[in-house]
Amino acid sequence: MSLSFWRAGLKALAVLFLTGCSLASGPAAPEPPGRWVIDSGWAALRDASGTLTLEQVRDAELANSFVPQTGAPRLGYLRGAVWLRNTIRPPASAFGEAMLELQFPAIDEATLFWPRPDGGFEERQAGDHHPMAQRDFQHRNIVFKVGFVDDMPVTFYLRLQGTHVNNFNVVLWTPQRFLSAALSEQLLWGLLLALHGILILTNLWAFYSTRDTDSGLFALFISVSFVSISFLEGFGHQYLLDGQPALNDALVVTFWMLTPPAAYLFLLRYVGLIGTHATVRWPTWLVVVLTAWAAVVIAIDQALHPLWTRPAYTATQLVSVFMLPVILAWRGWVQHLRDAQLMLLASMPSLLGVGLRLGRNLGFLPPHPITDSAYYFGLAAYLLLLNYNVSNRYLTLRQEKEEAQNLALAASRRAEQELEQRVAQRTADIQAAMQQVQTSLELERKLLSDHRAFYATVSHELRTPLAVINATAENLAMLDSQAQASTRARYRKILDASHRLGTLLDRYLQQNRFDRSAGVGRSSPTDLRLLLEDAGRAARLAGQGQRIQVEVTDAAEPFICDEVLTRLALNSLAENAAKYTPPGASILVRGRVATMAGGRQALLEIIDDGPGISSDDLARVFESAFRGANAAGVPGTGMGLPLAQRMIELQGGSLRLDSGAGGGTRAMVVLPEGFRAPTDAPVG
Repeated sequence: MSLSFWRAGLKALAVLFLTGCSLASGPAAPEPPGRWVIDSGWAALRDASGTLTLEQVRDAELANSFVPQTGAPRLGYLRGAVWLRNTIRPPASAFGEAMLELQFPAIDEATLFWPRPDGGFEERQAGDHHPMAQRDFQHRNIVFKVGFVDDMPVTFYLRLQGTHVNNFNVVLWTPQRFLSAALSEQLLWGLLLALHGILILTNLWAFYSTRDTDSGLFALFISVSFVSISFLEGFGHQYLLDGQPALNDALVVTFWMLTPPAAYLFLLRYVGLIGTHATVRWPTWLVVVLTAWAAVVIAIDQALHPLWTRPAYTATQLVSVFMLPVILAWRGWVQHLRDAQLMLLASMPSLLGVGLRLGRNLGFLPPHPITDSAYYFGLAAYLLLLNYNVSNRYLTLRQEKEEAQNLALAASRRAEQELEQRVAQRTADIQAAMQQVQTSLELERKLLSDHRAFYATVSHELRTPLAVINATAENLAMLDSQAQASTRARYRKILDASHRLGTLLDRYLQQNRFDRSAGVGRSSPTDLRLLLEDAGRAARLAGQGQRIQVEVTDAAEPFICDEVLTRLALNSLAENAAKYTPPGASILVRGRVATMAGGRQALLEIIDDGPGISSDDLARVFESAFRGANAAGVPGTGMGLPLAQRMIELQGGSLRLDSGAGGGTRAMVVLPEGFRAPTDAPVG
């Protein structure tokens, strides 16, 4: 905000302040014709019990108890009733009918005793506790019609009773002058209330459109102020709640007490002391305490109707007048927040008006148009400045939002262009990848066909020499009946090996077995004992006289697994143990079924007490075609262990080797029951 704005605002406030001071302290302007303020000659008599009658107060003893008043009546808050007496000489232009106005709208009961020519008194009643239809003139203030028959002095009495402050002017009017002043007053009040209504609607619209919390809280504050002014200045009784004094008083006190919490909530939220980004907690507690205090006072007033609830509001306003500028000054000049500086500047007219109004209510200042109206003029200026600041913030936020939207739109367009380019490039890449996949599929189909032909050829070509070996071994065994036992054992070993090889050809080199290798997952009930015994036989065939032992426990029930893959893996592990274990060593093939949290598991082990595997070789035993230091002179390709591990992992299991140089080797297989591998998982 520019420096010129601040200078202009300060000049305007200075002019307003000096004008108010001059009006309040300077000589009174001449009264316009037809209006006379009765600001002298008053005497008051307190009636704490509220039971005195006119005859009693006119009694000689009580008549001397009236206390002279200086200026207009300044009675403060009263318990019971008070009698006022005055003697006036009618102005020449007031002969005939005149209007006597008590310029305070919140008097509960007022009774006028006006002398009659016959020496008696005419009694008329008005006030908030009496219907408007019974008044001489239906106005927010109490107005009595009186008459003067000559220029002789007239002594009249007023009996007042109520819970509000009783500081007010009494004005005598000619009827024409009163009607003119009433119309002007109605116009000014209409403008003030219309200002409230416009600000409420505009800020509610801003809150509805933008969800701006400041606009919503400002609308709340103005609404509370609007209702408070309406009922406090008598418009509620005049237009809405005629004949309902209890409800009217309840609304007066309620909105009186809610005005400070609403004002503090808006102001402290606006200057950043309340909200998600606030760094201190005491402003929130201040609003909570003010609201709780208001609720307590309202509840006590409705339940007990004590006299102190009205002074309690005055005390709350008094504290607010001193506390709020201190908070705004600290926030604005100590913490350098411009919104707080502007808020303090805007609140000065209102705070000045509140101070003058409190001074009048507490009896420090006499009733006067300046002290009576300063609060409302200050409030109007305050609301206009607040609305300007809130609207200016809204416009700033809107401009920032539009700039952000424009930047976002430009970024979106750039991103859209980049996305189109990326999509085109990605489409081309996908098309190229699809072409590669198509080529790979065609190549895979050709390889699959070649593999089938190869396996068929291998199966056919191996069966003929295998049959020759088998027949030759059988003939040698039959013809050489006198051979030594070791020789016959060799013949038997050759026959067993040829039979086993034939079984392998029958089982694993058939067309359907090759087709199955493309997709593992055909689990079936399997007897683990048979698999382990078959692994033991494989070890005997590959071994050189080792002691081979098979142990199976807890495997009476069939175990669900892929029988073919498990058999191949166990046989490969058993043959490895036999090949790398010296004659006379021990090989233990054992297994058991354990029930775990996730279901049954097969724990299968092949343990030997051979030379073991060094730590360097152990880290690489599952690498394809790797052969360790112990493989010298031992036939093999280095593919057995990787294939065995793959066949176990395809079933969701694991294969681990534990060994140390010179300490034997243990192959441990953990296999879950019923695992089904994906149908596209190749054996490898």
